[in-house]
Amino acid sequence: MIKKRIISIIVILTLVFALTACGGRGGSDDADTGAAQESPAASEKPADASDGPGGTDDPTAAPQEPAFDFTPTSKTIKVSWFVPWWEKADLHQYVFDEFARKFPEYELDHSVYSGDIQQLAASIQAGTQADVWVGGDPNWAQYVTAVYQGLLEPLDEFLENDPDYNFGNISPNAMNSCRFVDGKYYAVPYEIAANVLIWNKDVFARAGLNPEKPPETFSEFYDYAQRIVRTDSNGVPTQLGVYGALPGWVFFSLSKRYTINEYGTVSRLNEPWVREVEEYCGKFESIYGGAEKLPAGVQFNVIEGNVGMEVGNLTQLNGYAQSGVNFGFSALPRPDDFDEHVIPAFLWMYVGIPKGSQNPKGGWMFLKYAVTDALVLKGEKEFQNNPSRWIPTYIAHQPTREKIYNLFLANVDEDVREMVAKRDQLIDSINYYMPNSPLKMRQMDIENKWWDKFQKGEVNALERYEGAHTEFTAELELWKKDMISKGWQFPEDGPPIPPAE
Repeated sequence: MIKKRIISIIVILTLVFALTACGGRGGSDDADTGAAQESPAASEKPADASDGPGGTDDPTAAPQEPAFDFTPTSKTIKVSWFVPWWEKADLHQYVFDEFARKFPEYELDHSVYSGDIQQLAASIQAGTQADVWVGGDPNWAQYVTAVYQGLLEPLDEFLENDPDYNFGNISPNAMNSCRFVDGKYYAVPYEIAANVLIWNKDVFARAGLNPEKPPETFSEFYDYAQRIVRTDSNGVPTQLGVYGALPGWVFFSLSKRYTINEYGTVSRLNEPWVREVEEYCGKFESIYGGAEKLPAGVQFNVIEGNVGMEVGNLTQLNGYAQSGVNFGFSALPRPDDFDEHVIPAFLWMYVGIPKGSQNPKGGWMFLKYAVTDALVLKGEKEFQNNPSRWIPTYIAHQPTREKIYNLFLANVDEDVREMVAKRDQLIDSINYYMPNSPLKMRQMDIENKWWDKFQKGEVNALERYEGAHTEFTAELELWKKDMISKGWQFPEDGPPIPPAE
């Protein structure tokens, strides 16, 4: 089961591209929900504005603090831009070229490369770190680890003082993905991933289901999957409700729970609901007999028109729209005992300033460009490929989002415009960010180990989960011991407390 989940994760992550999120200063009073809390927005009033008594023309006014100086300390800005293995190394060259045209007095050095936190840590130790780190290994676990290890500078001061890119003009729901346990923001989300249900409307119609009505609950989802399956005269499946085992890591989040606690510091692998959700996700293969029953050489997916539903991601919509498939998307089905849907998301890629940067204001200058003007340029290139069916990347910086919508949305098909509006509404409704342990990769290794033991009959189902929980808990305790030596505190009830500055 775990191996199949990992395959599902890889498939989903490989399809994910360019869900941009920068966000407003949203906090979370409930760390499980990621619910935004209000924070003061940076003032949009010019520093020299006069508005009567107390204004800058009032001789009785108290002296004002000097404006924050955003001027880079060096004309050379060192950029490290992570390029995933499935992309070309020169993919973002046009971004660098446009920056050089826009800011000719500055020079970009993007020869620095630190594709994961190990390389980032090594560059910081050697004093060769970049001024801005775009991307990194694309998952929340790397971000958590980077902050715990002190590899990133907090960005709050920039976000509080920048008149163009600040807590007041970026989406708080997106920004919450980077709000750390200490309440600070150590990165701006470059891409976040929100999980949704995607379905083929034509398949629904053939199965006698309403094409405009997706399943609302877990039980309805399973019922739909059963009703959609079709076989030929030999009993070979030709149409599936859902292909493969469902990714349990997504369905855990639909009850606002996960295999670790909200801070990534306590294992929950031995709790009964983990087994119950995995058993539910595994039932869908048994509907059609599993992979061994499927005909060789046939691709099964929603776009091919032989699968009714799949767990997808809002960043995939562009591909679906341009494929011509008649599809719909909505919030994932909720547990039967839940009244409201959970919109789960996780941090995919992010932009931060490495600790000890020699030119952090230069790093901020490029960071802000990368998640505003560079996205307009990227959107223009994508739009030209398929003008009528193009769904633009979600941009959480509201002025930039409005700019790209004004430039291009009038030219796309009406149904695509409706998809964009629905997509934005779902992203603005995100109410749960899936937590990850800083030992995420080790957790996966441990789960795989105990899954293999279960498959070989060496342990039963209960022993499998208890064994994985015990082993992972021991790993977490060693990690916490190391963090405690660096000044962190881990209360039993409440978030970890960072070292005093």
